[in-house]
Amino acid sequence: MTSRSGSERRGAGAPPGADPHARYRIVLDEPAANPRDAFLLGNGHLGAVAHGGIGAEVLELSLDTLWSGGPGAGDDADADGAALLPALRAAIAAGNLEQADGIAARMAVAPAVQTSQPVGVLRWDYAPGLRTRGYGRELDLRDATMTTTVRGNELRTFISAPAEVLVVQWGGPSAPLRAPHLSSPHRGAVRTWREGRVLWLTLSSRVPADARAGEPVRYGVEPPADDGSVPAGMAFAVAAAVQPTDEGPRLVVAAESGFTAWNRRPSGDTSAVEHVARYRVRRALGRSTAELHAEHVADRRALFDRSDLDLSDSWRADVDELAFHLGKYLLVSSSRADSQPMHAQGLWNAHARPAGEAYRTDMGLQLSYWSAERVGLSECAAPVRRLADELSRTGRDRAWRDFGFSGAVVLERVDLWRATSARIARARRGHWLGALPALASCLYEHALFTGDTAHALQVHRMAVRFALDLLVTGPDDELIASPSAAPGQTLRSAAREFRVAAGSTIDREVIAEVFEHYLSLAGEQPCGLDAALAPRVRDALGRLAPVPVVDGLIAQWPERRAGAPSAGSDSLTQLYGLFPGRRINHTDPTMLDAARRTLNAEISRGAGRTAAGQARILVMAARLGDEVLATRALTRLTGPLSSASLLALGREPQMPGAVLQLPASLVLPGALAEMLVGGDSGVIRLLAALPARWPKGSARGLRAVGGHRVDVAWEETQLTVARITPNFDCTIRVEAENGRFTVTDDTGAPVRFAQVAAWRRNRDLLSFGVVDGRSYVITREGRARRAEQTATGSAISIGTGLSMTLSGLPAD
Repeated sequence: MTSRSGSERRGAGAPPGADPHARYRIVLDEPAANPRDAFLLGNGHLGAVAHGGIGAEVLELSLDTLWSGGPGAGDDADADGAALLPALRAAIAAGNLEQADGIAARMAVAPAVQTSQPVGVLRWDYAPGLRTRGYGRELDLRDATMTTTVRGNELRTFISAPAEVLVVQWGGPSAPLRAPHLSSPHRGAVRTWREGRVLWLTLSSRVPADARAGEPVRYGVEPPADDGSVPAGMAFAVAAAVQPTDEGPRLVVAAESGFTAWNRRPSGDTSAVEHVARYRVRRALGRSTAELHAEHVADRRALFDRSDLDLSDSWRADVDELAFHLGKYLLVSSSRADSQPMHAQGLWNAHARPAGEAYRTDMGLQLSYWSAERVGLSECAAPVRRLADELSRTGRDRAWRDFGFSGAVVLERVDLWRATSARIARARRGHWLGALPALASCLYEHALFTGDTAHALQVHRMAVRFALDLLVTGPDDELIASPSAAPGQTLRSAAREFRVAAGSTIDREVIAEVFEHYLSLAGEQPCGLDAALAPRVRDALGRLAPVPVVDGLIAQWPERRAGAPSAGSDSLTQLYGLFPGRRINHTDPTMLDAARRTLNAEISRGAGRTAAGQARILVMAARLGDEVLATRALTRLTGPLSSASLLALGREPQMPGAVLQLPASLVLPGALAEMLVGGDSGVIRLLAALPARWPKGSARGLRAVGGHRVDVAWEETQLTVARITPNFDCTIRVEAENGRFTVTDDTGAPVRFAQVAAWRRNRDLLSFGVVDGRSYVITREGRARRAEQTATGSAISIGTGLSMTLSGLPAD
């Protein structure tokens, strides 16, 4: 199977008269043989894995709220972890990691988290006997529409958020109408009937009351209560109708679950949910496909068009551009403001016992949403912010029961019902306790980009309380986390592997980060609950053990307190401060150089085998300004690690029961945005990691910290113009490759600015005041005279009418 961009761009760009919309299309010449090569359709609630069949379309259906269990169903038995904690800490302090592992295993509890459940597989024979001649399928990412073309006839498929239905319209010759066929792993009654010229199908059933990993699947037998609710095992229903239209036959599908709220009993009333699904289908049947599609496209473009990347004029860059658009498309398709958070497979799950059966808070969930703020899709990340707030409340009982700590704790797996659990003894999995601080960073990032701090202080308050109790005084009278682990990491000592020790670097970094963020949110004069808490946090922050740097490399563990780390891990946990954190940046060149050397060392040891590992490397390279490494990672992600449909899934074979793992694809838009418009310490860094294979291009609608919108264009790999639309009155600082610049406002009037030449190597710093409601254009005039500028002799050039000294530049 081969893929190509719609305009077949090569070198000089699209031919004259080419459809400019073609650059948003993924075009393939064969149906999908498996879900890896399929197109993913969704509206945040209803999802479909579409295979693009010839004469028969196969759609694997899913719902964001369809999960086994119920609130509190199958909760953990008391593990008495708090009573075992002193012995665990004592074994770690004594260096007896074997004993510590044994105690940690006793503290582990049976997994309480339930699993995401599929709806079923729908097959519609829209044109039986159709031959393959003239076949093609494409996914229009901007309009969220899949088009399958056979012998010049088109099958259009889309899932509308406004209408809450899936629509499949066939525009070619067909046999008499056929009802679709639906199979589901859940027992239920399938009914088919005819109403006039319309063929109907419905399925109503219930999902398991208990489907925890490693436990037998159990379906509920209790009838619904008078209000229709059940303690566990919600109802769900699918309704589908095939209708003749002037264009040809069309299929309309809707699905509904019995989910009411994460903390309320679900509905087990199958007739009630079937009524809702049938109502949606009937409502859509009364409208034309053109009307439904126009409404759907307007809804999608309102989000998708917030930002754009155009590499039409760059050689070999069409796939890079498509990867940017695809990541945005997946985010909008699988997560909306009122949906549930997406799990590792996004919205799409075709297996009743999937490998990624729950939300994974060991950075997979956080990374899936990392791009949202950077490409102007803040509301699409609302579900993960809401989840963090809810977990900060539900995690209080577990923090006290399992550890005897205040605050709240979140373990590595979370389900729809906000239950959280971990299996400490699982291979390569330690008892990582940094999930809530890492989730809190999603709220802080949102605040950085939008100024919206809703729930941020409360979540941080609960996270820092737990972190304070987690810290102990180490051998050097410094504070370290105990017990401590690192996601996906083990420690080797005496030919054995251990999972629990003290003071992992990622724990140190997430604790330092959440402390700093909390103090920022609490303000300089904290009051109420924070009046007593903030001084404790400030004191602990000053006493944290430093990041361990050994022979110029950042270590995963303090050298004297643990054995050797496992090698070549794709999680790169010791570099959390570089990404996804921000604590390692250009304000500390020594630590930044250590991070650079560590990343290169980990790559040489085998890091980057998976798509997720390469996505981490890509963003780290962008933040380091290493365009060569960034290009190499991007090439792998869009090449050998991608599927035919351009999903960055890695090289793992499609085994039975395997699921799509989408975080790498979801990271890509933010990663490419970071290469063009990065930033740290209050500076917007333009084109800091621009690949050589992008000699000419433009981007618009990218967001910098502060929510400032940045549009940028370049030629011959050098900046030509940038437009900044500020989010509030402030002083903007911009870093760009050295040269002569002018700054004007949106009226064309010159703006006074200060310029520091060769501020960092061959890059200059511009500084000027901005006013909300205006936009400002930075124009680069001619080539940089690098021979006249040195990295050690920074000079200040003054923009029109402004006198400013180096010491007068705005502070970080």
